[in-house]
Amino acid sequence: MTKKGLTFPITFDIKIIMTNSENDDHKQLLSDLFNELEITFSEGSYVASANNTYNSYTYEVLLNTKEIYESLYANLSKMPQVKMAI
Repeated sequence: MTKKGLTFPITFDIKIIMTNSENDDHKQLLSDLFNELEITFSEGSYVASANNTYNSYTYEVLLNTKEIYESLYANLSKMPQVKMAI
C-alpha cells in the first residue's frame, strides 16, 4: 500500500467554524490571515448555526506549498474564535 500525499499547488474548499460574537469581524480576520500568508482565496458560503452560537465560513483557497498549508492550519488553531477548520 502506498501513501499518497498532497500535490502543490492545490486548490480546495476550507470550512472554518467560529464562535459567534458581535465584537468580531470574522470575514476580516480570515481575509487578513489569508493575505498575510499570501493565499489566494475567494469567499464562498456563510451559515449561522440554528441557535446562532457558531458561524461557518467556506472559502476556496489556493495553497502553493506544504509550508503555507501547515502555516494556515497552525494560525487558525491559535485563533480563539476558531473551533474547527476542515
